[in-house]
Amino acid sequence: MFKFRSREIDYIEVLPPASVALKANLEQLIDDSSNLNAALESLDKQTGTYRIVLQGTLPNQDSGL
Repeated sequence: MFKFRSREIDYIEVLPPASVALKANLEQLIDDSSNLNAALESLDKQTGTYRIVLQGTLPNQDSGL
């Protein structure tokens, strides 16, 4: 089973919007995080554009970063 590693954050930033890989990596990040919080930072009601801030903790990873 794939475990999300903190070095994968850079990979998430370059994935194409709405791609299957982006969704899968975000799902894995959320699944592997503890103390996870999400907050709606902004919402444009005219365009439907929103920004969500996720904050959490990844488990300690010896082979990690």
